[in-house]
Amino acid sequence: MEDRRTGWAAGIAERARAYWTPERTEALLEGKQLILQPAQAAPLLRAIGLLDRDAKLSPAHVRKYRQINHMVMLLGPALAELRAQHEKVYLLDAGCGRSYLSLLLAWCGRHVWQHPLEILGVDRNAAVVE
Repeated sequence: MEDRRTGWAAGIAERARAYWTPERTEALLEGKQLILQPAQAAPLLRAIGLLDRDAKLSPAHVRKYRQINHMVMLLGPALAELRAQHEKVYLLDAGCGRSYLSLLLAWCGRHVWQHPLEILGVDRNAAVVE
């Protein structure tokens, strides 16, 4: 099973690197400094449904992509302080919905900051949780 996951992640990462040229990435970012670029986090973005099979970000998903990146940028200073003070950071995402932000934070903890984060997401909407 692990080989299948590794192969899947490597496949989407390769397609993303091919598709997300510097020009396409710049057009998406519109001059903004976002923590997570599509070519760098393709497995996460595909897993949460923001990238399609070809590693493209549909216009319908651009807003959510920018929104979760913006939230991480806003939380960045507080999270940096917590990482400096604690060996492991514990976060609660109350009203997590589909957990886009929780998953992005977990990805950043592992792949960007190399710092353990443990995140608990809760939501009262049973359909979303399921």
